[in-house]
Amino acid sequence: MNREGGRNTYILRRIVALLFALAATAERAAGASWPVRRTICWVLTLAFCAAGRLVIDTADELGRGPGFSEIQAPVEGDTPDDLIHLAYGFTVLAQTLAALVSHIDELPDARHHLSLHNAAQHIAPGLGQMDVAFRTPSHGAVIFHDTS
Repeated sequence: MNREGGRNTYILRRIVALLFALAATAERAAGASWPVRRTICWVLTLAFCAAGRLVIDTADELGRGPGFSEIQAPVEGDTPDDLIHLAYGFTVLAQTLAALVSHIDELPDARHHLSLHNAAQHIAPGLGQMDVAFRTPSHGAVIFHDTS
């Protein structure tokens, strides 16, 4: 995350933008049919859990951990209200991470670089969590595709 020794928080800012985009996706999907809502809820819940872990761990390391009562794991469901709840959760995560990035930008150089390094350490496990969820079965398993 530290490009050419500069104070680069570009990747974290892109994650903030992605979280806002996921909030918009959840909000738009609330009006979709049940099969679409169900799939989107499943994918967005995985993303929410990974992003929530990144934000909470980064905040804890910066000493700003307590007070995130609004960041809650989404409920398990696929109703339009569940998607609106996910949209709100992604918005809270995005706003929180944006505030943390602003805080990191204000830190002295040594602490700034350490904070960026620590944040990078939290990104990889979240991506690993997503990877496990999307792996296809192997060893002779048969995948039956929808032919409707």
